[in-house]
Amino acid sequence: MIRSGPCSIAMLTGFLLLATGTLRAGDQTPPDEVVVGVPGDLDPTDPAPLLILLHAYTLTGGEQEAWWRLWPVAEANGFLFASPTGSTDANGLPYWNANDNCCDYEDTDVDHVAYLIDLVDAIRAEHNVDPNRIHLVGYSNGGCMAYRMACDRGDVFASVVSVAGATWMDPANCPAEHPVHVLHVHGTEDTVVSYKGGFDPFNPPFPHPGAVGSVAQWVENDGCDPDSWASSPPFDFTSELSGVETDVIRYVEPCDPNGSVELWRIQGGSHFPSLTDEGRARLVEFLVDHPKVAPCPADLDASGRVDAGDLGILIIAWNSSASSVDLNGDGRIDSGDLGILIAAWGPCP
Repeated sequence: MIRSGPCSIAMLTGFLLLATGTLRAGDQTPPDEVVVGVPGDLDPTDPAPLLILLHAYTLTGGEQEAWWRLWPVAEANGFLFASPTGSTDANGLPYWNANDNCCDYEDTDVDHVAYLIDLVDAIRAEHNVDPNRIHLVGYSNGGCMAYRMACDRGDVFASVVSVAGATWMDPANCPAEHPVHVLHVHGTEDTVVSYKGGFDPFNPPFPHPGAVGSVAQWVENDGCDPDSWASSPPFDFTSELSGVETDVIRYVEPCDPNGSVELWRIQGGSHFPSLTDEGRARLVEFLVDHPKVAPCPADLDASGRVDAGDLGILIIAWNSSASSVDLNGDGRIDSGDLGILIAAWGPCP
């Protein structure tokens, strides 16, 4: 059973650290040992967005959250939140098996894709999760893992954020069968995962693409025009530098409705961005602004068809104001929404 965590960030982090346990190489924390942060004012009848934070190599999930402190901003925006810990290597260092570059250095071939899908499923079994608003944010090795999940299971995730990470060097390793909203954040002076691409100092045989190369792959995957981009004013993402150091490039047209790409360049930034309050807020704002577009509005459980599962969701929300179930937008779940659902019964177009 997934344990619902408290709303206090200090307590949540403490429980996450306790939940990681001592793991053998090739193992990972089972989903039932991951604490889920639940907003204190969450309406259980209203499907909530889910944010999963993926740690860097050598950090635990609790340590990553203790550093970046995303939970308070996530909670304020109504997100369920989890920060799991991956496997540990022979030296006791946590990692994700993201790609050939990073960071399964002992070639255990542990399946972290399946693990994270199991985690999502376990959280959905315990909480009312909006299937169109499931998001990943990853740092370094976790950023590589976020890309891996977009490649392999883009049907599950609305958006992924990779901070100081990289995708596969060979695009053929990334099936990308589903569009995903992608945000790549990278310091231009990163000497660990180079902004320009290069080799992992821990794994020199396998190169990684740079920030521009990673973004270019997803511009293509999401059907965007590589020549159609827009920029916006810089902002203060990290406290390691003074002033406004991070500029923004967006590819939004003519991308797939469920895909878009952004590159946030931390000018002069290193591999170790400590986030400002503005940086945290902008990260979560990106997630809020990039849900999946449901194939048909009455498909409340994103199963590809309108059926008894969707009817059950609507009945649970009856007489509430749950926005994600309010099919006619009148602020109340009632017979009007039921009529729309029945009219859409069957496979989605």
